[in-house]
Amino acid sequence: GEKGVRHFLGENGKRLITVEEAKAIGSFDPVSGLETIYISVASYRDPECQLTVEDMFLRAEHPERMRVAVIDQRADNDSVPPCAVPEKPCSEDPSQVLCRFQHLIDRFEVPAFLSVGPVFARHLANRMYRGEYFAMQI
Repeated sequence: GEKGVRHFLGENGKRLITVEEAKAIGSFDPVSGLETIYISVASYRDPECQLTVEDMFLRAEHPERMRVAVIDQRADNDSVPPCAVPEKPCSEDPSQVLCRFQHLIDRFEVPAFLSVGPVFARHLANRMYRGEYFAMQI
């Protein structure tokens, strides 16, 4: 229609959208009022993935703004630890970083033998996007 999404997003590139229009698109943290951040992680049997996800939350000034989506491509009986899964159950040690922020982490495990490359894993991660204001992938 005349006021369709292309018009709303800047008349097909003929103008920049306004701050008010931009704020209507992304989501905001209900407590701080700050913009949310979506981070997608496509991991293929990566031994550093768990530490990377933990480190993101530890280094963030406002970790409550983040939502992390992990596509963890793993082999059967893999020696590599699963990504974004705490070392101990949260019931035993709720102080673990991944336990404290588990409500901000979405994880989907794919058997490694079904993996068809990083592009498809990133596609799966992008399907987990829920309207956060900012988005990035690692």
